[in-house]
Amino acid sequence: MQALVRPSVAILDYGLADTVPSLPDLLRKGAPPPAKSRGLPMVAWVWAINVEAGYRFRIRLVGPDETVLVDHTTNALEKRKASYLAYVGRKATVRSGKYQLYVEILNGDKSIQSKNGLVTVSE
Repeated sequence: MQALVRPSVAILDYGLADTVPSLPDLLRKGAPPPAKSRGLPMVAWVWAINVEAGYRFRIRLVGPDETVLVDHTTNALEKRKASYLAYVGRKATVRSGKYQLYVEILNGDKSIQSKNGLVTVSE
């Protein structure tokens, strides 16, 4: 008889948008469109599954000129979450260009999983 195995934590998606995404929309429609440089605030987000109590999320956004725009770590989760969305917003408007977005799941100071990539913001 096989023992039941809890699935591993996983980062499903992440991005930079003009509004906060919602879990139902992510499930039904996928990721929101990337942020545009049209005077709106921006939201960096990460969607993960099978996240344990005590885990935290770190979201770091570096602008086209290599300036760190966001470096935010969430509080530890109080309980296990099958599906979880972490995000951080910034009221400053976004300029056109390529942004480097880093997302990471932490257990204490130990990195459990991380992803990063370029996000292009157009007009």
